[in-house]
Amino acid sequence: MPHVNGHTLLVGVTGGIGSGKTLVCRSFERARVAVLYADDIAKTISATNAAVRREIRSLLGASAYLPDGSLNRELVASLIFSRPALKKRLDRIVHPRVRRALRQTVKRLSSQGHRLVVIEAALIYESGMDEMLDYVIVVDAPREQRIRRVMRRDGASRSSVERRMRAQWSTGKKRRLADVVVDNGGSPADLRRAMKLLVALFKRMSTP
Repeated sequence: MPHVNGHTLLVGVTGGIGSGKTLVCRSFERARVAVLYADDIAKTISATNAAVRREIRSLLGASAYLPDGSLNRELVASLIFSRPALKKRLDRIVHPRVRRALRQTVKRLSSQGHRLVVIEAALIYESGMDEMLDYVIVVDAPREQRIRRVMRRDGASRSSVERRMRAQWSTGKKRRLADVVVDNGGSPADLRRAMKLLVALFKRMSTP
């Protein structure tokens, strides 16, 4: 497959909530691969872009933002995960700007000599971001294990985690579209071993 971005290989990492996407990305970071986190970019845009702030306030109300100017993520999540149509409208505000920011950052990294860049995003397929990527890794784990991880990590209730899961594409659908599937149902050592090989493979593929 030809590189979508000239000489830089773009690899996406996605998967359902609690699957272990961040752990997979940490393996790339330890190998000194640049990793971009779409959710962090979305947070920055939502907090600092005046046009986005106006559009989100118009859609969700003034309480969508906290007094410190940051997005009231708890309130926003409670609104959008119970109202799919509202979530789609919010995505239309944020996703195009995130993709634009990612392209600009990748261009800068490429000019600095990076030949492999990883982009972590929960909604790669849902947002159409896969079109800008060379390969997509889908991280997966048994559903019950994912629920327990998120409940422990976020202090969330089972019902809220399950509601967030329903708002994403099914794992099966993502697995069918994936170029690579990483099963993260085992131990951390199992994941490290698998990622050592995968990182080495992508680094080799990105070497001129």
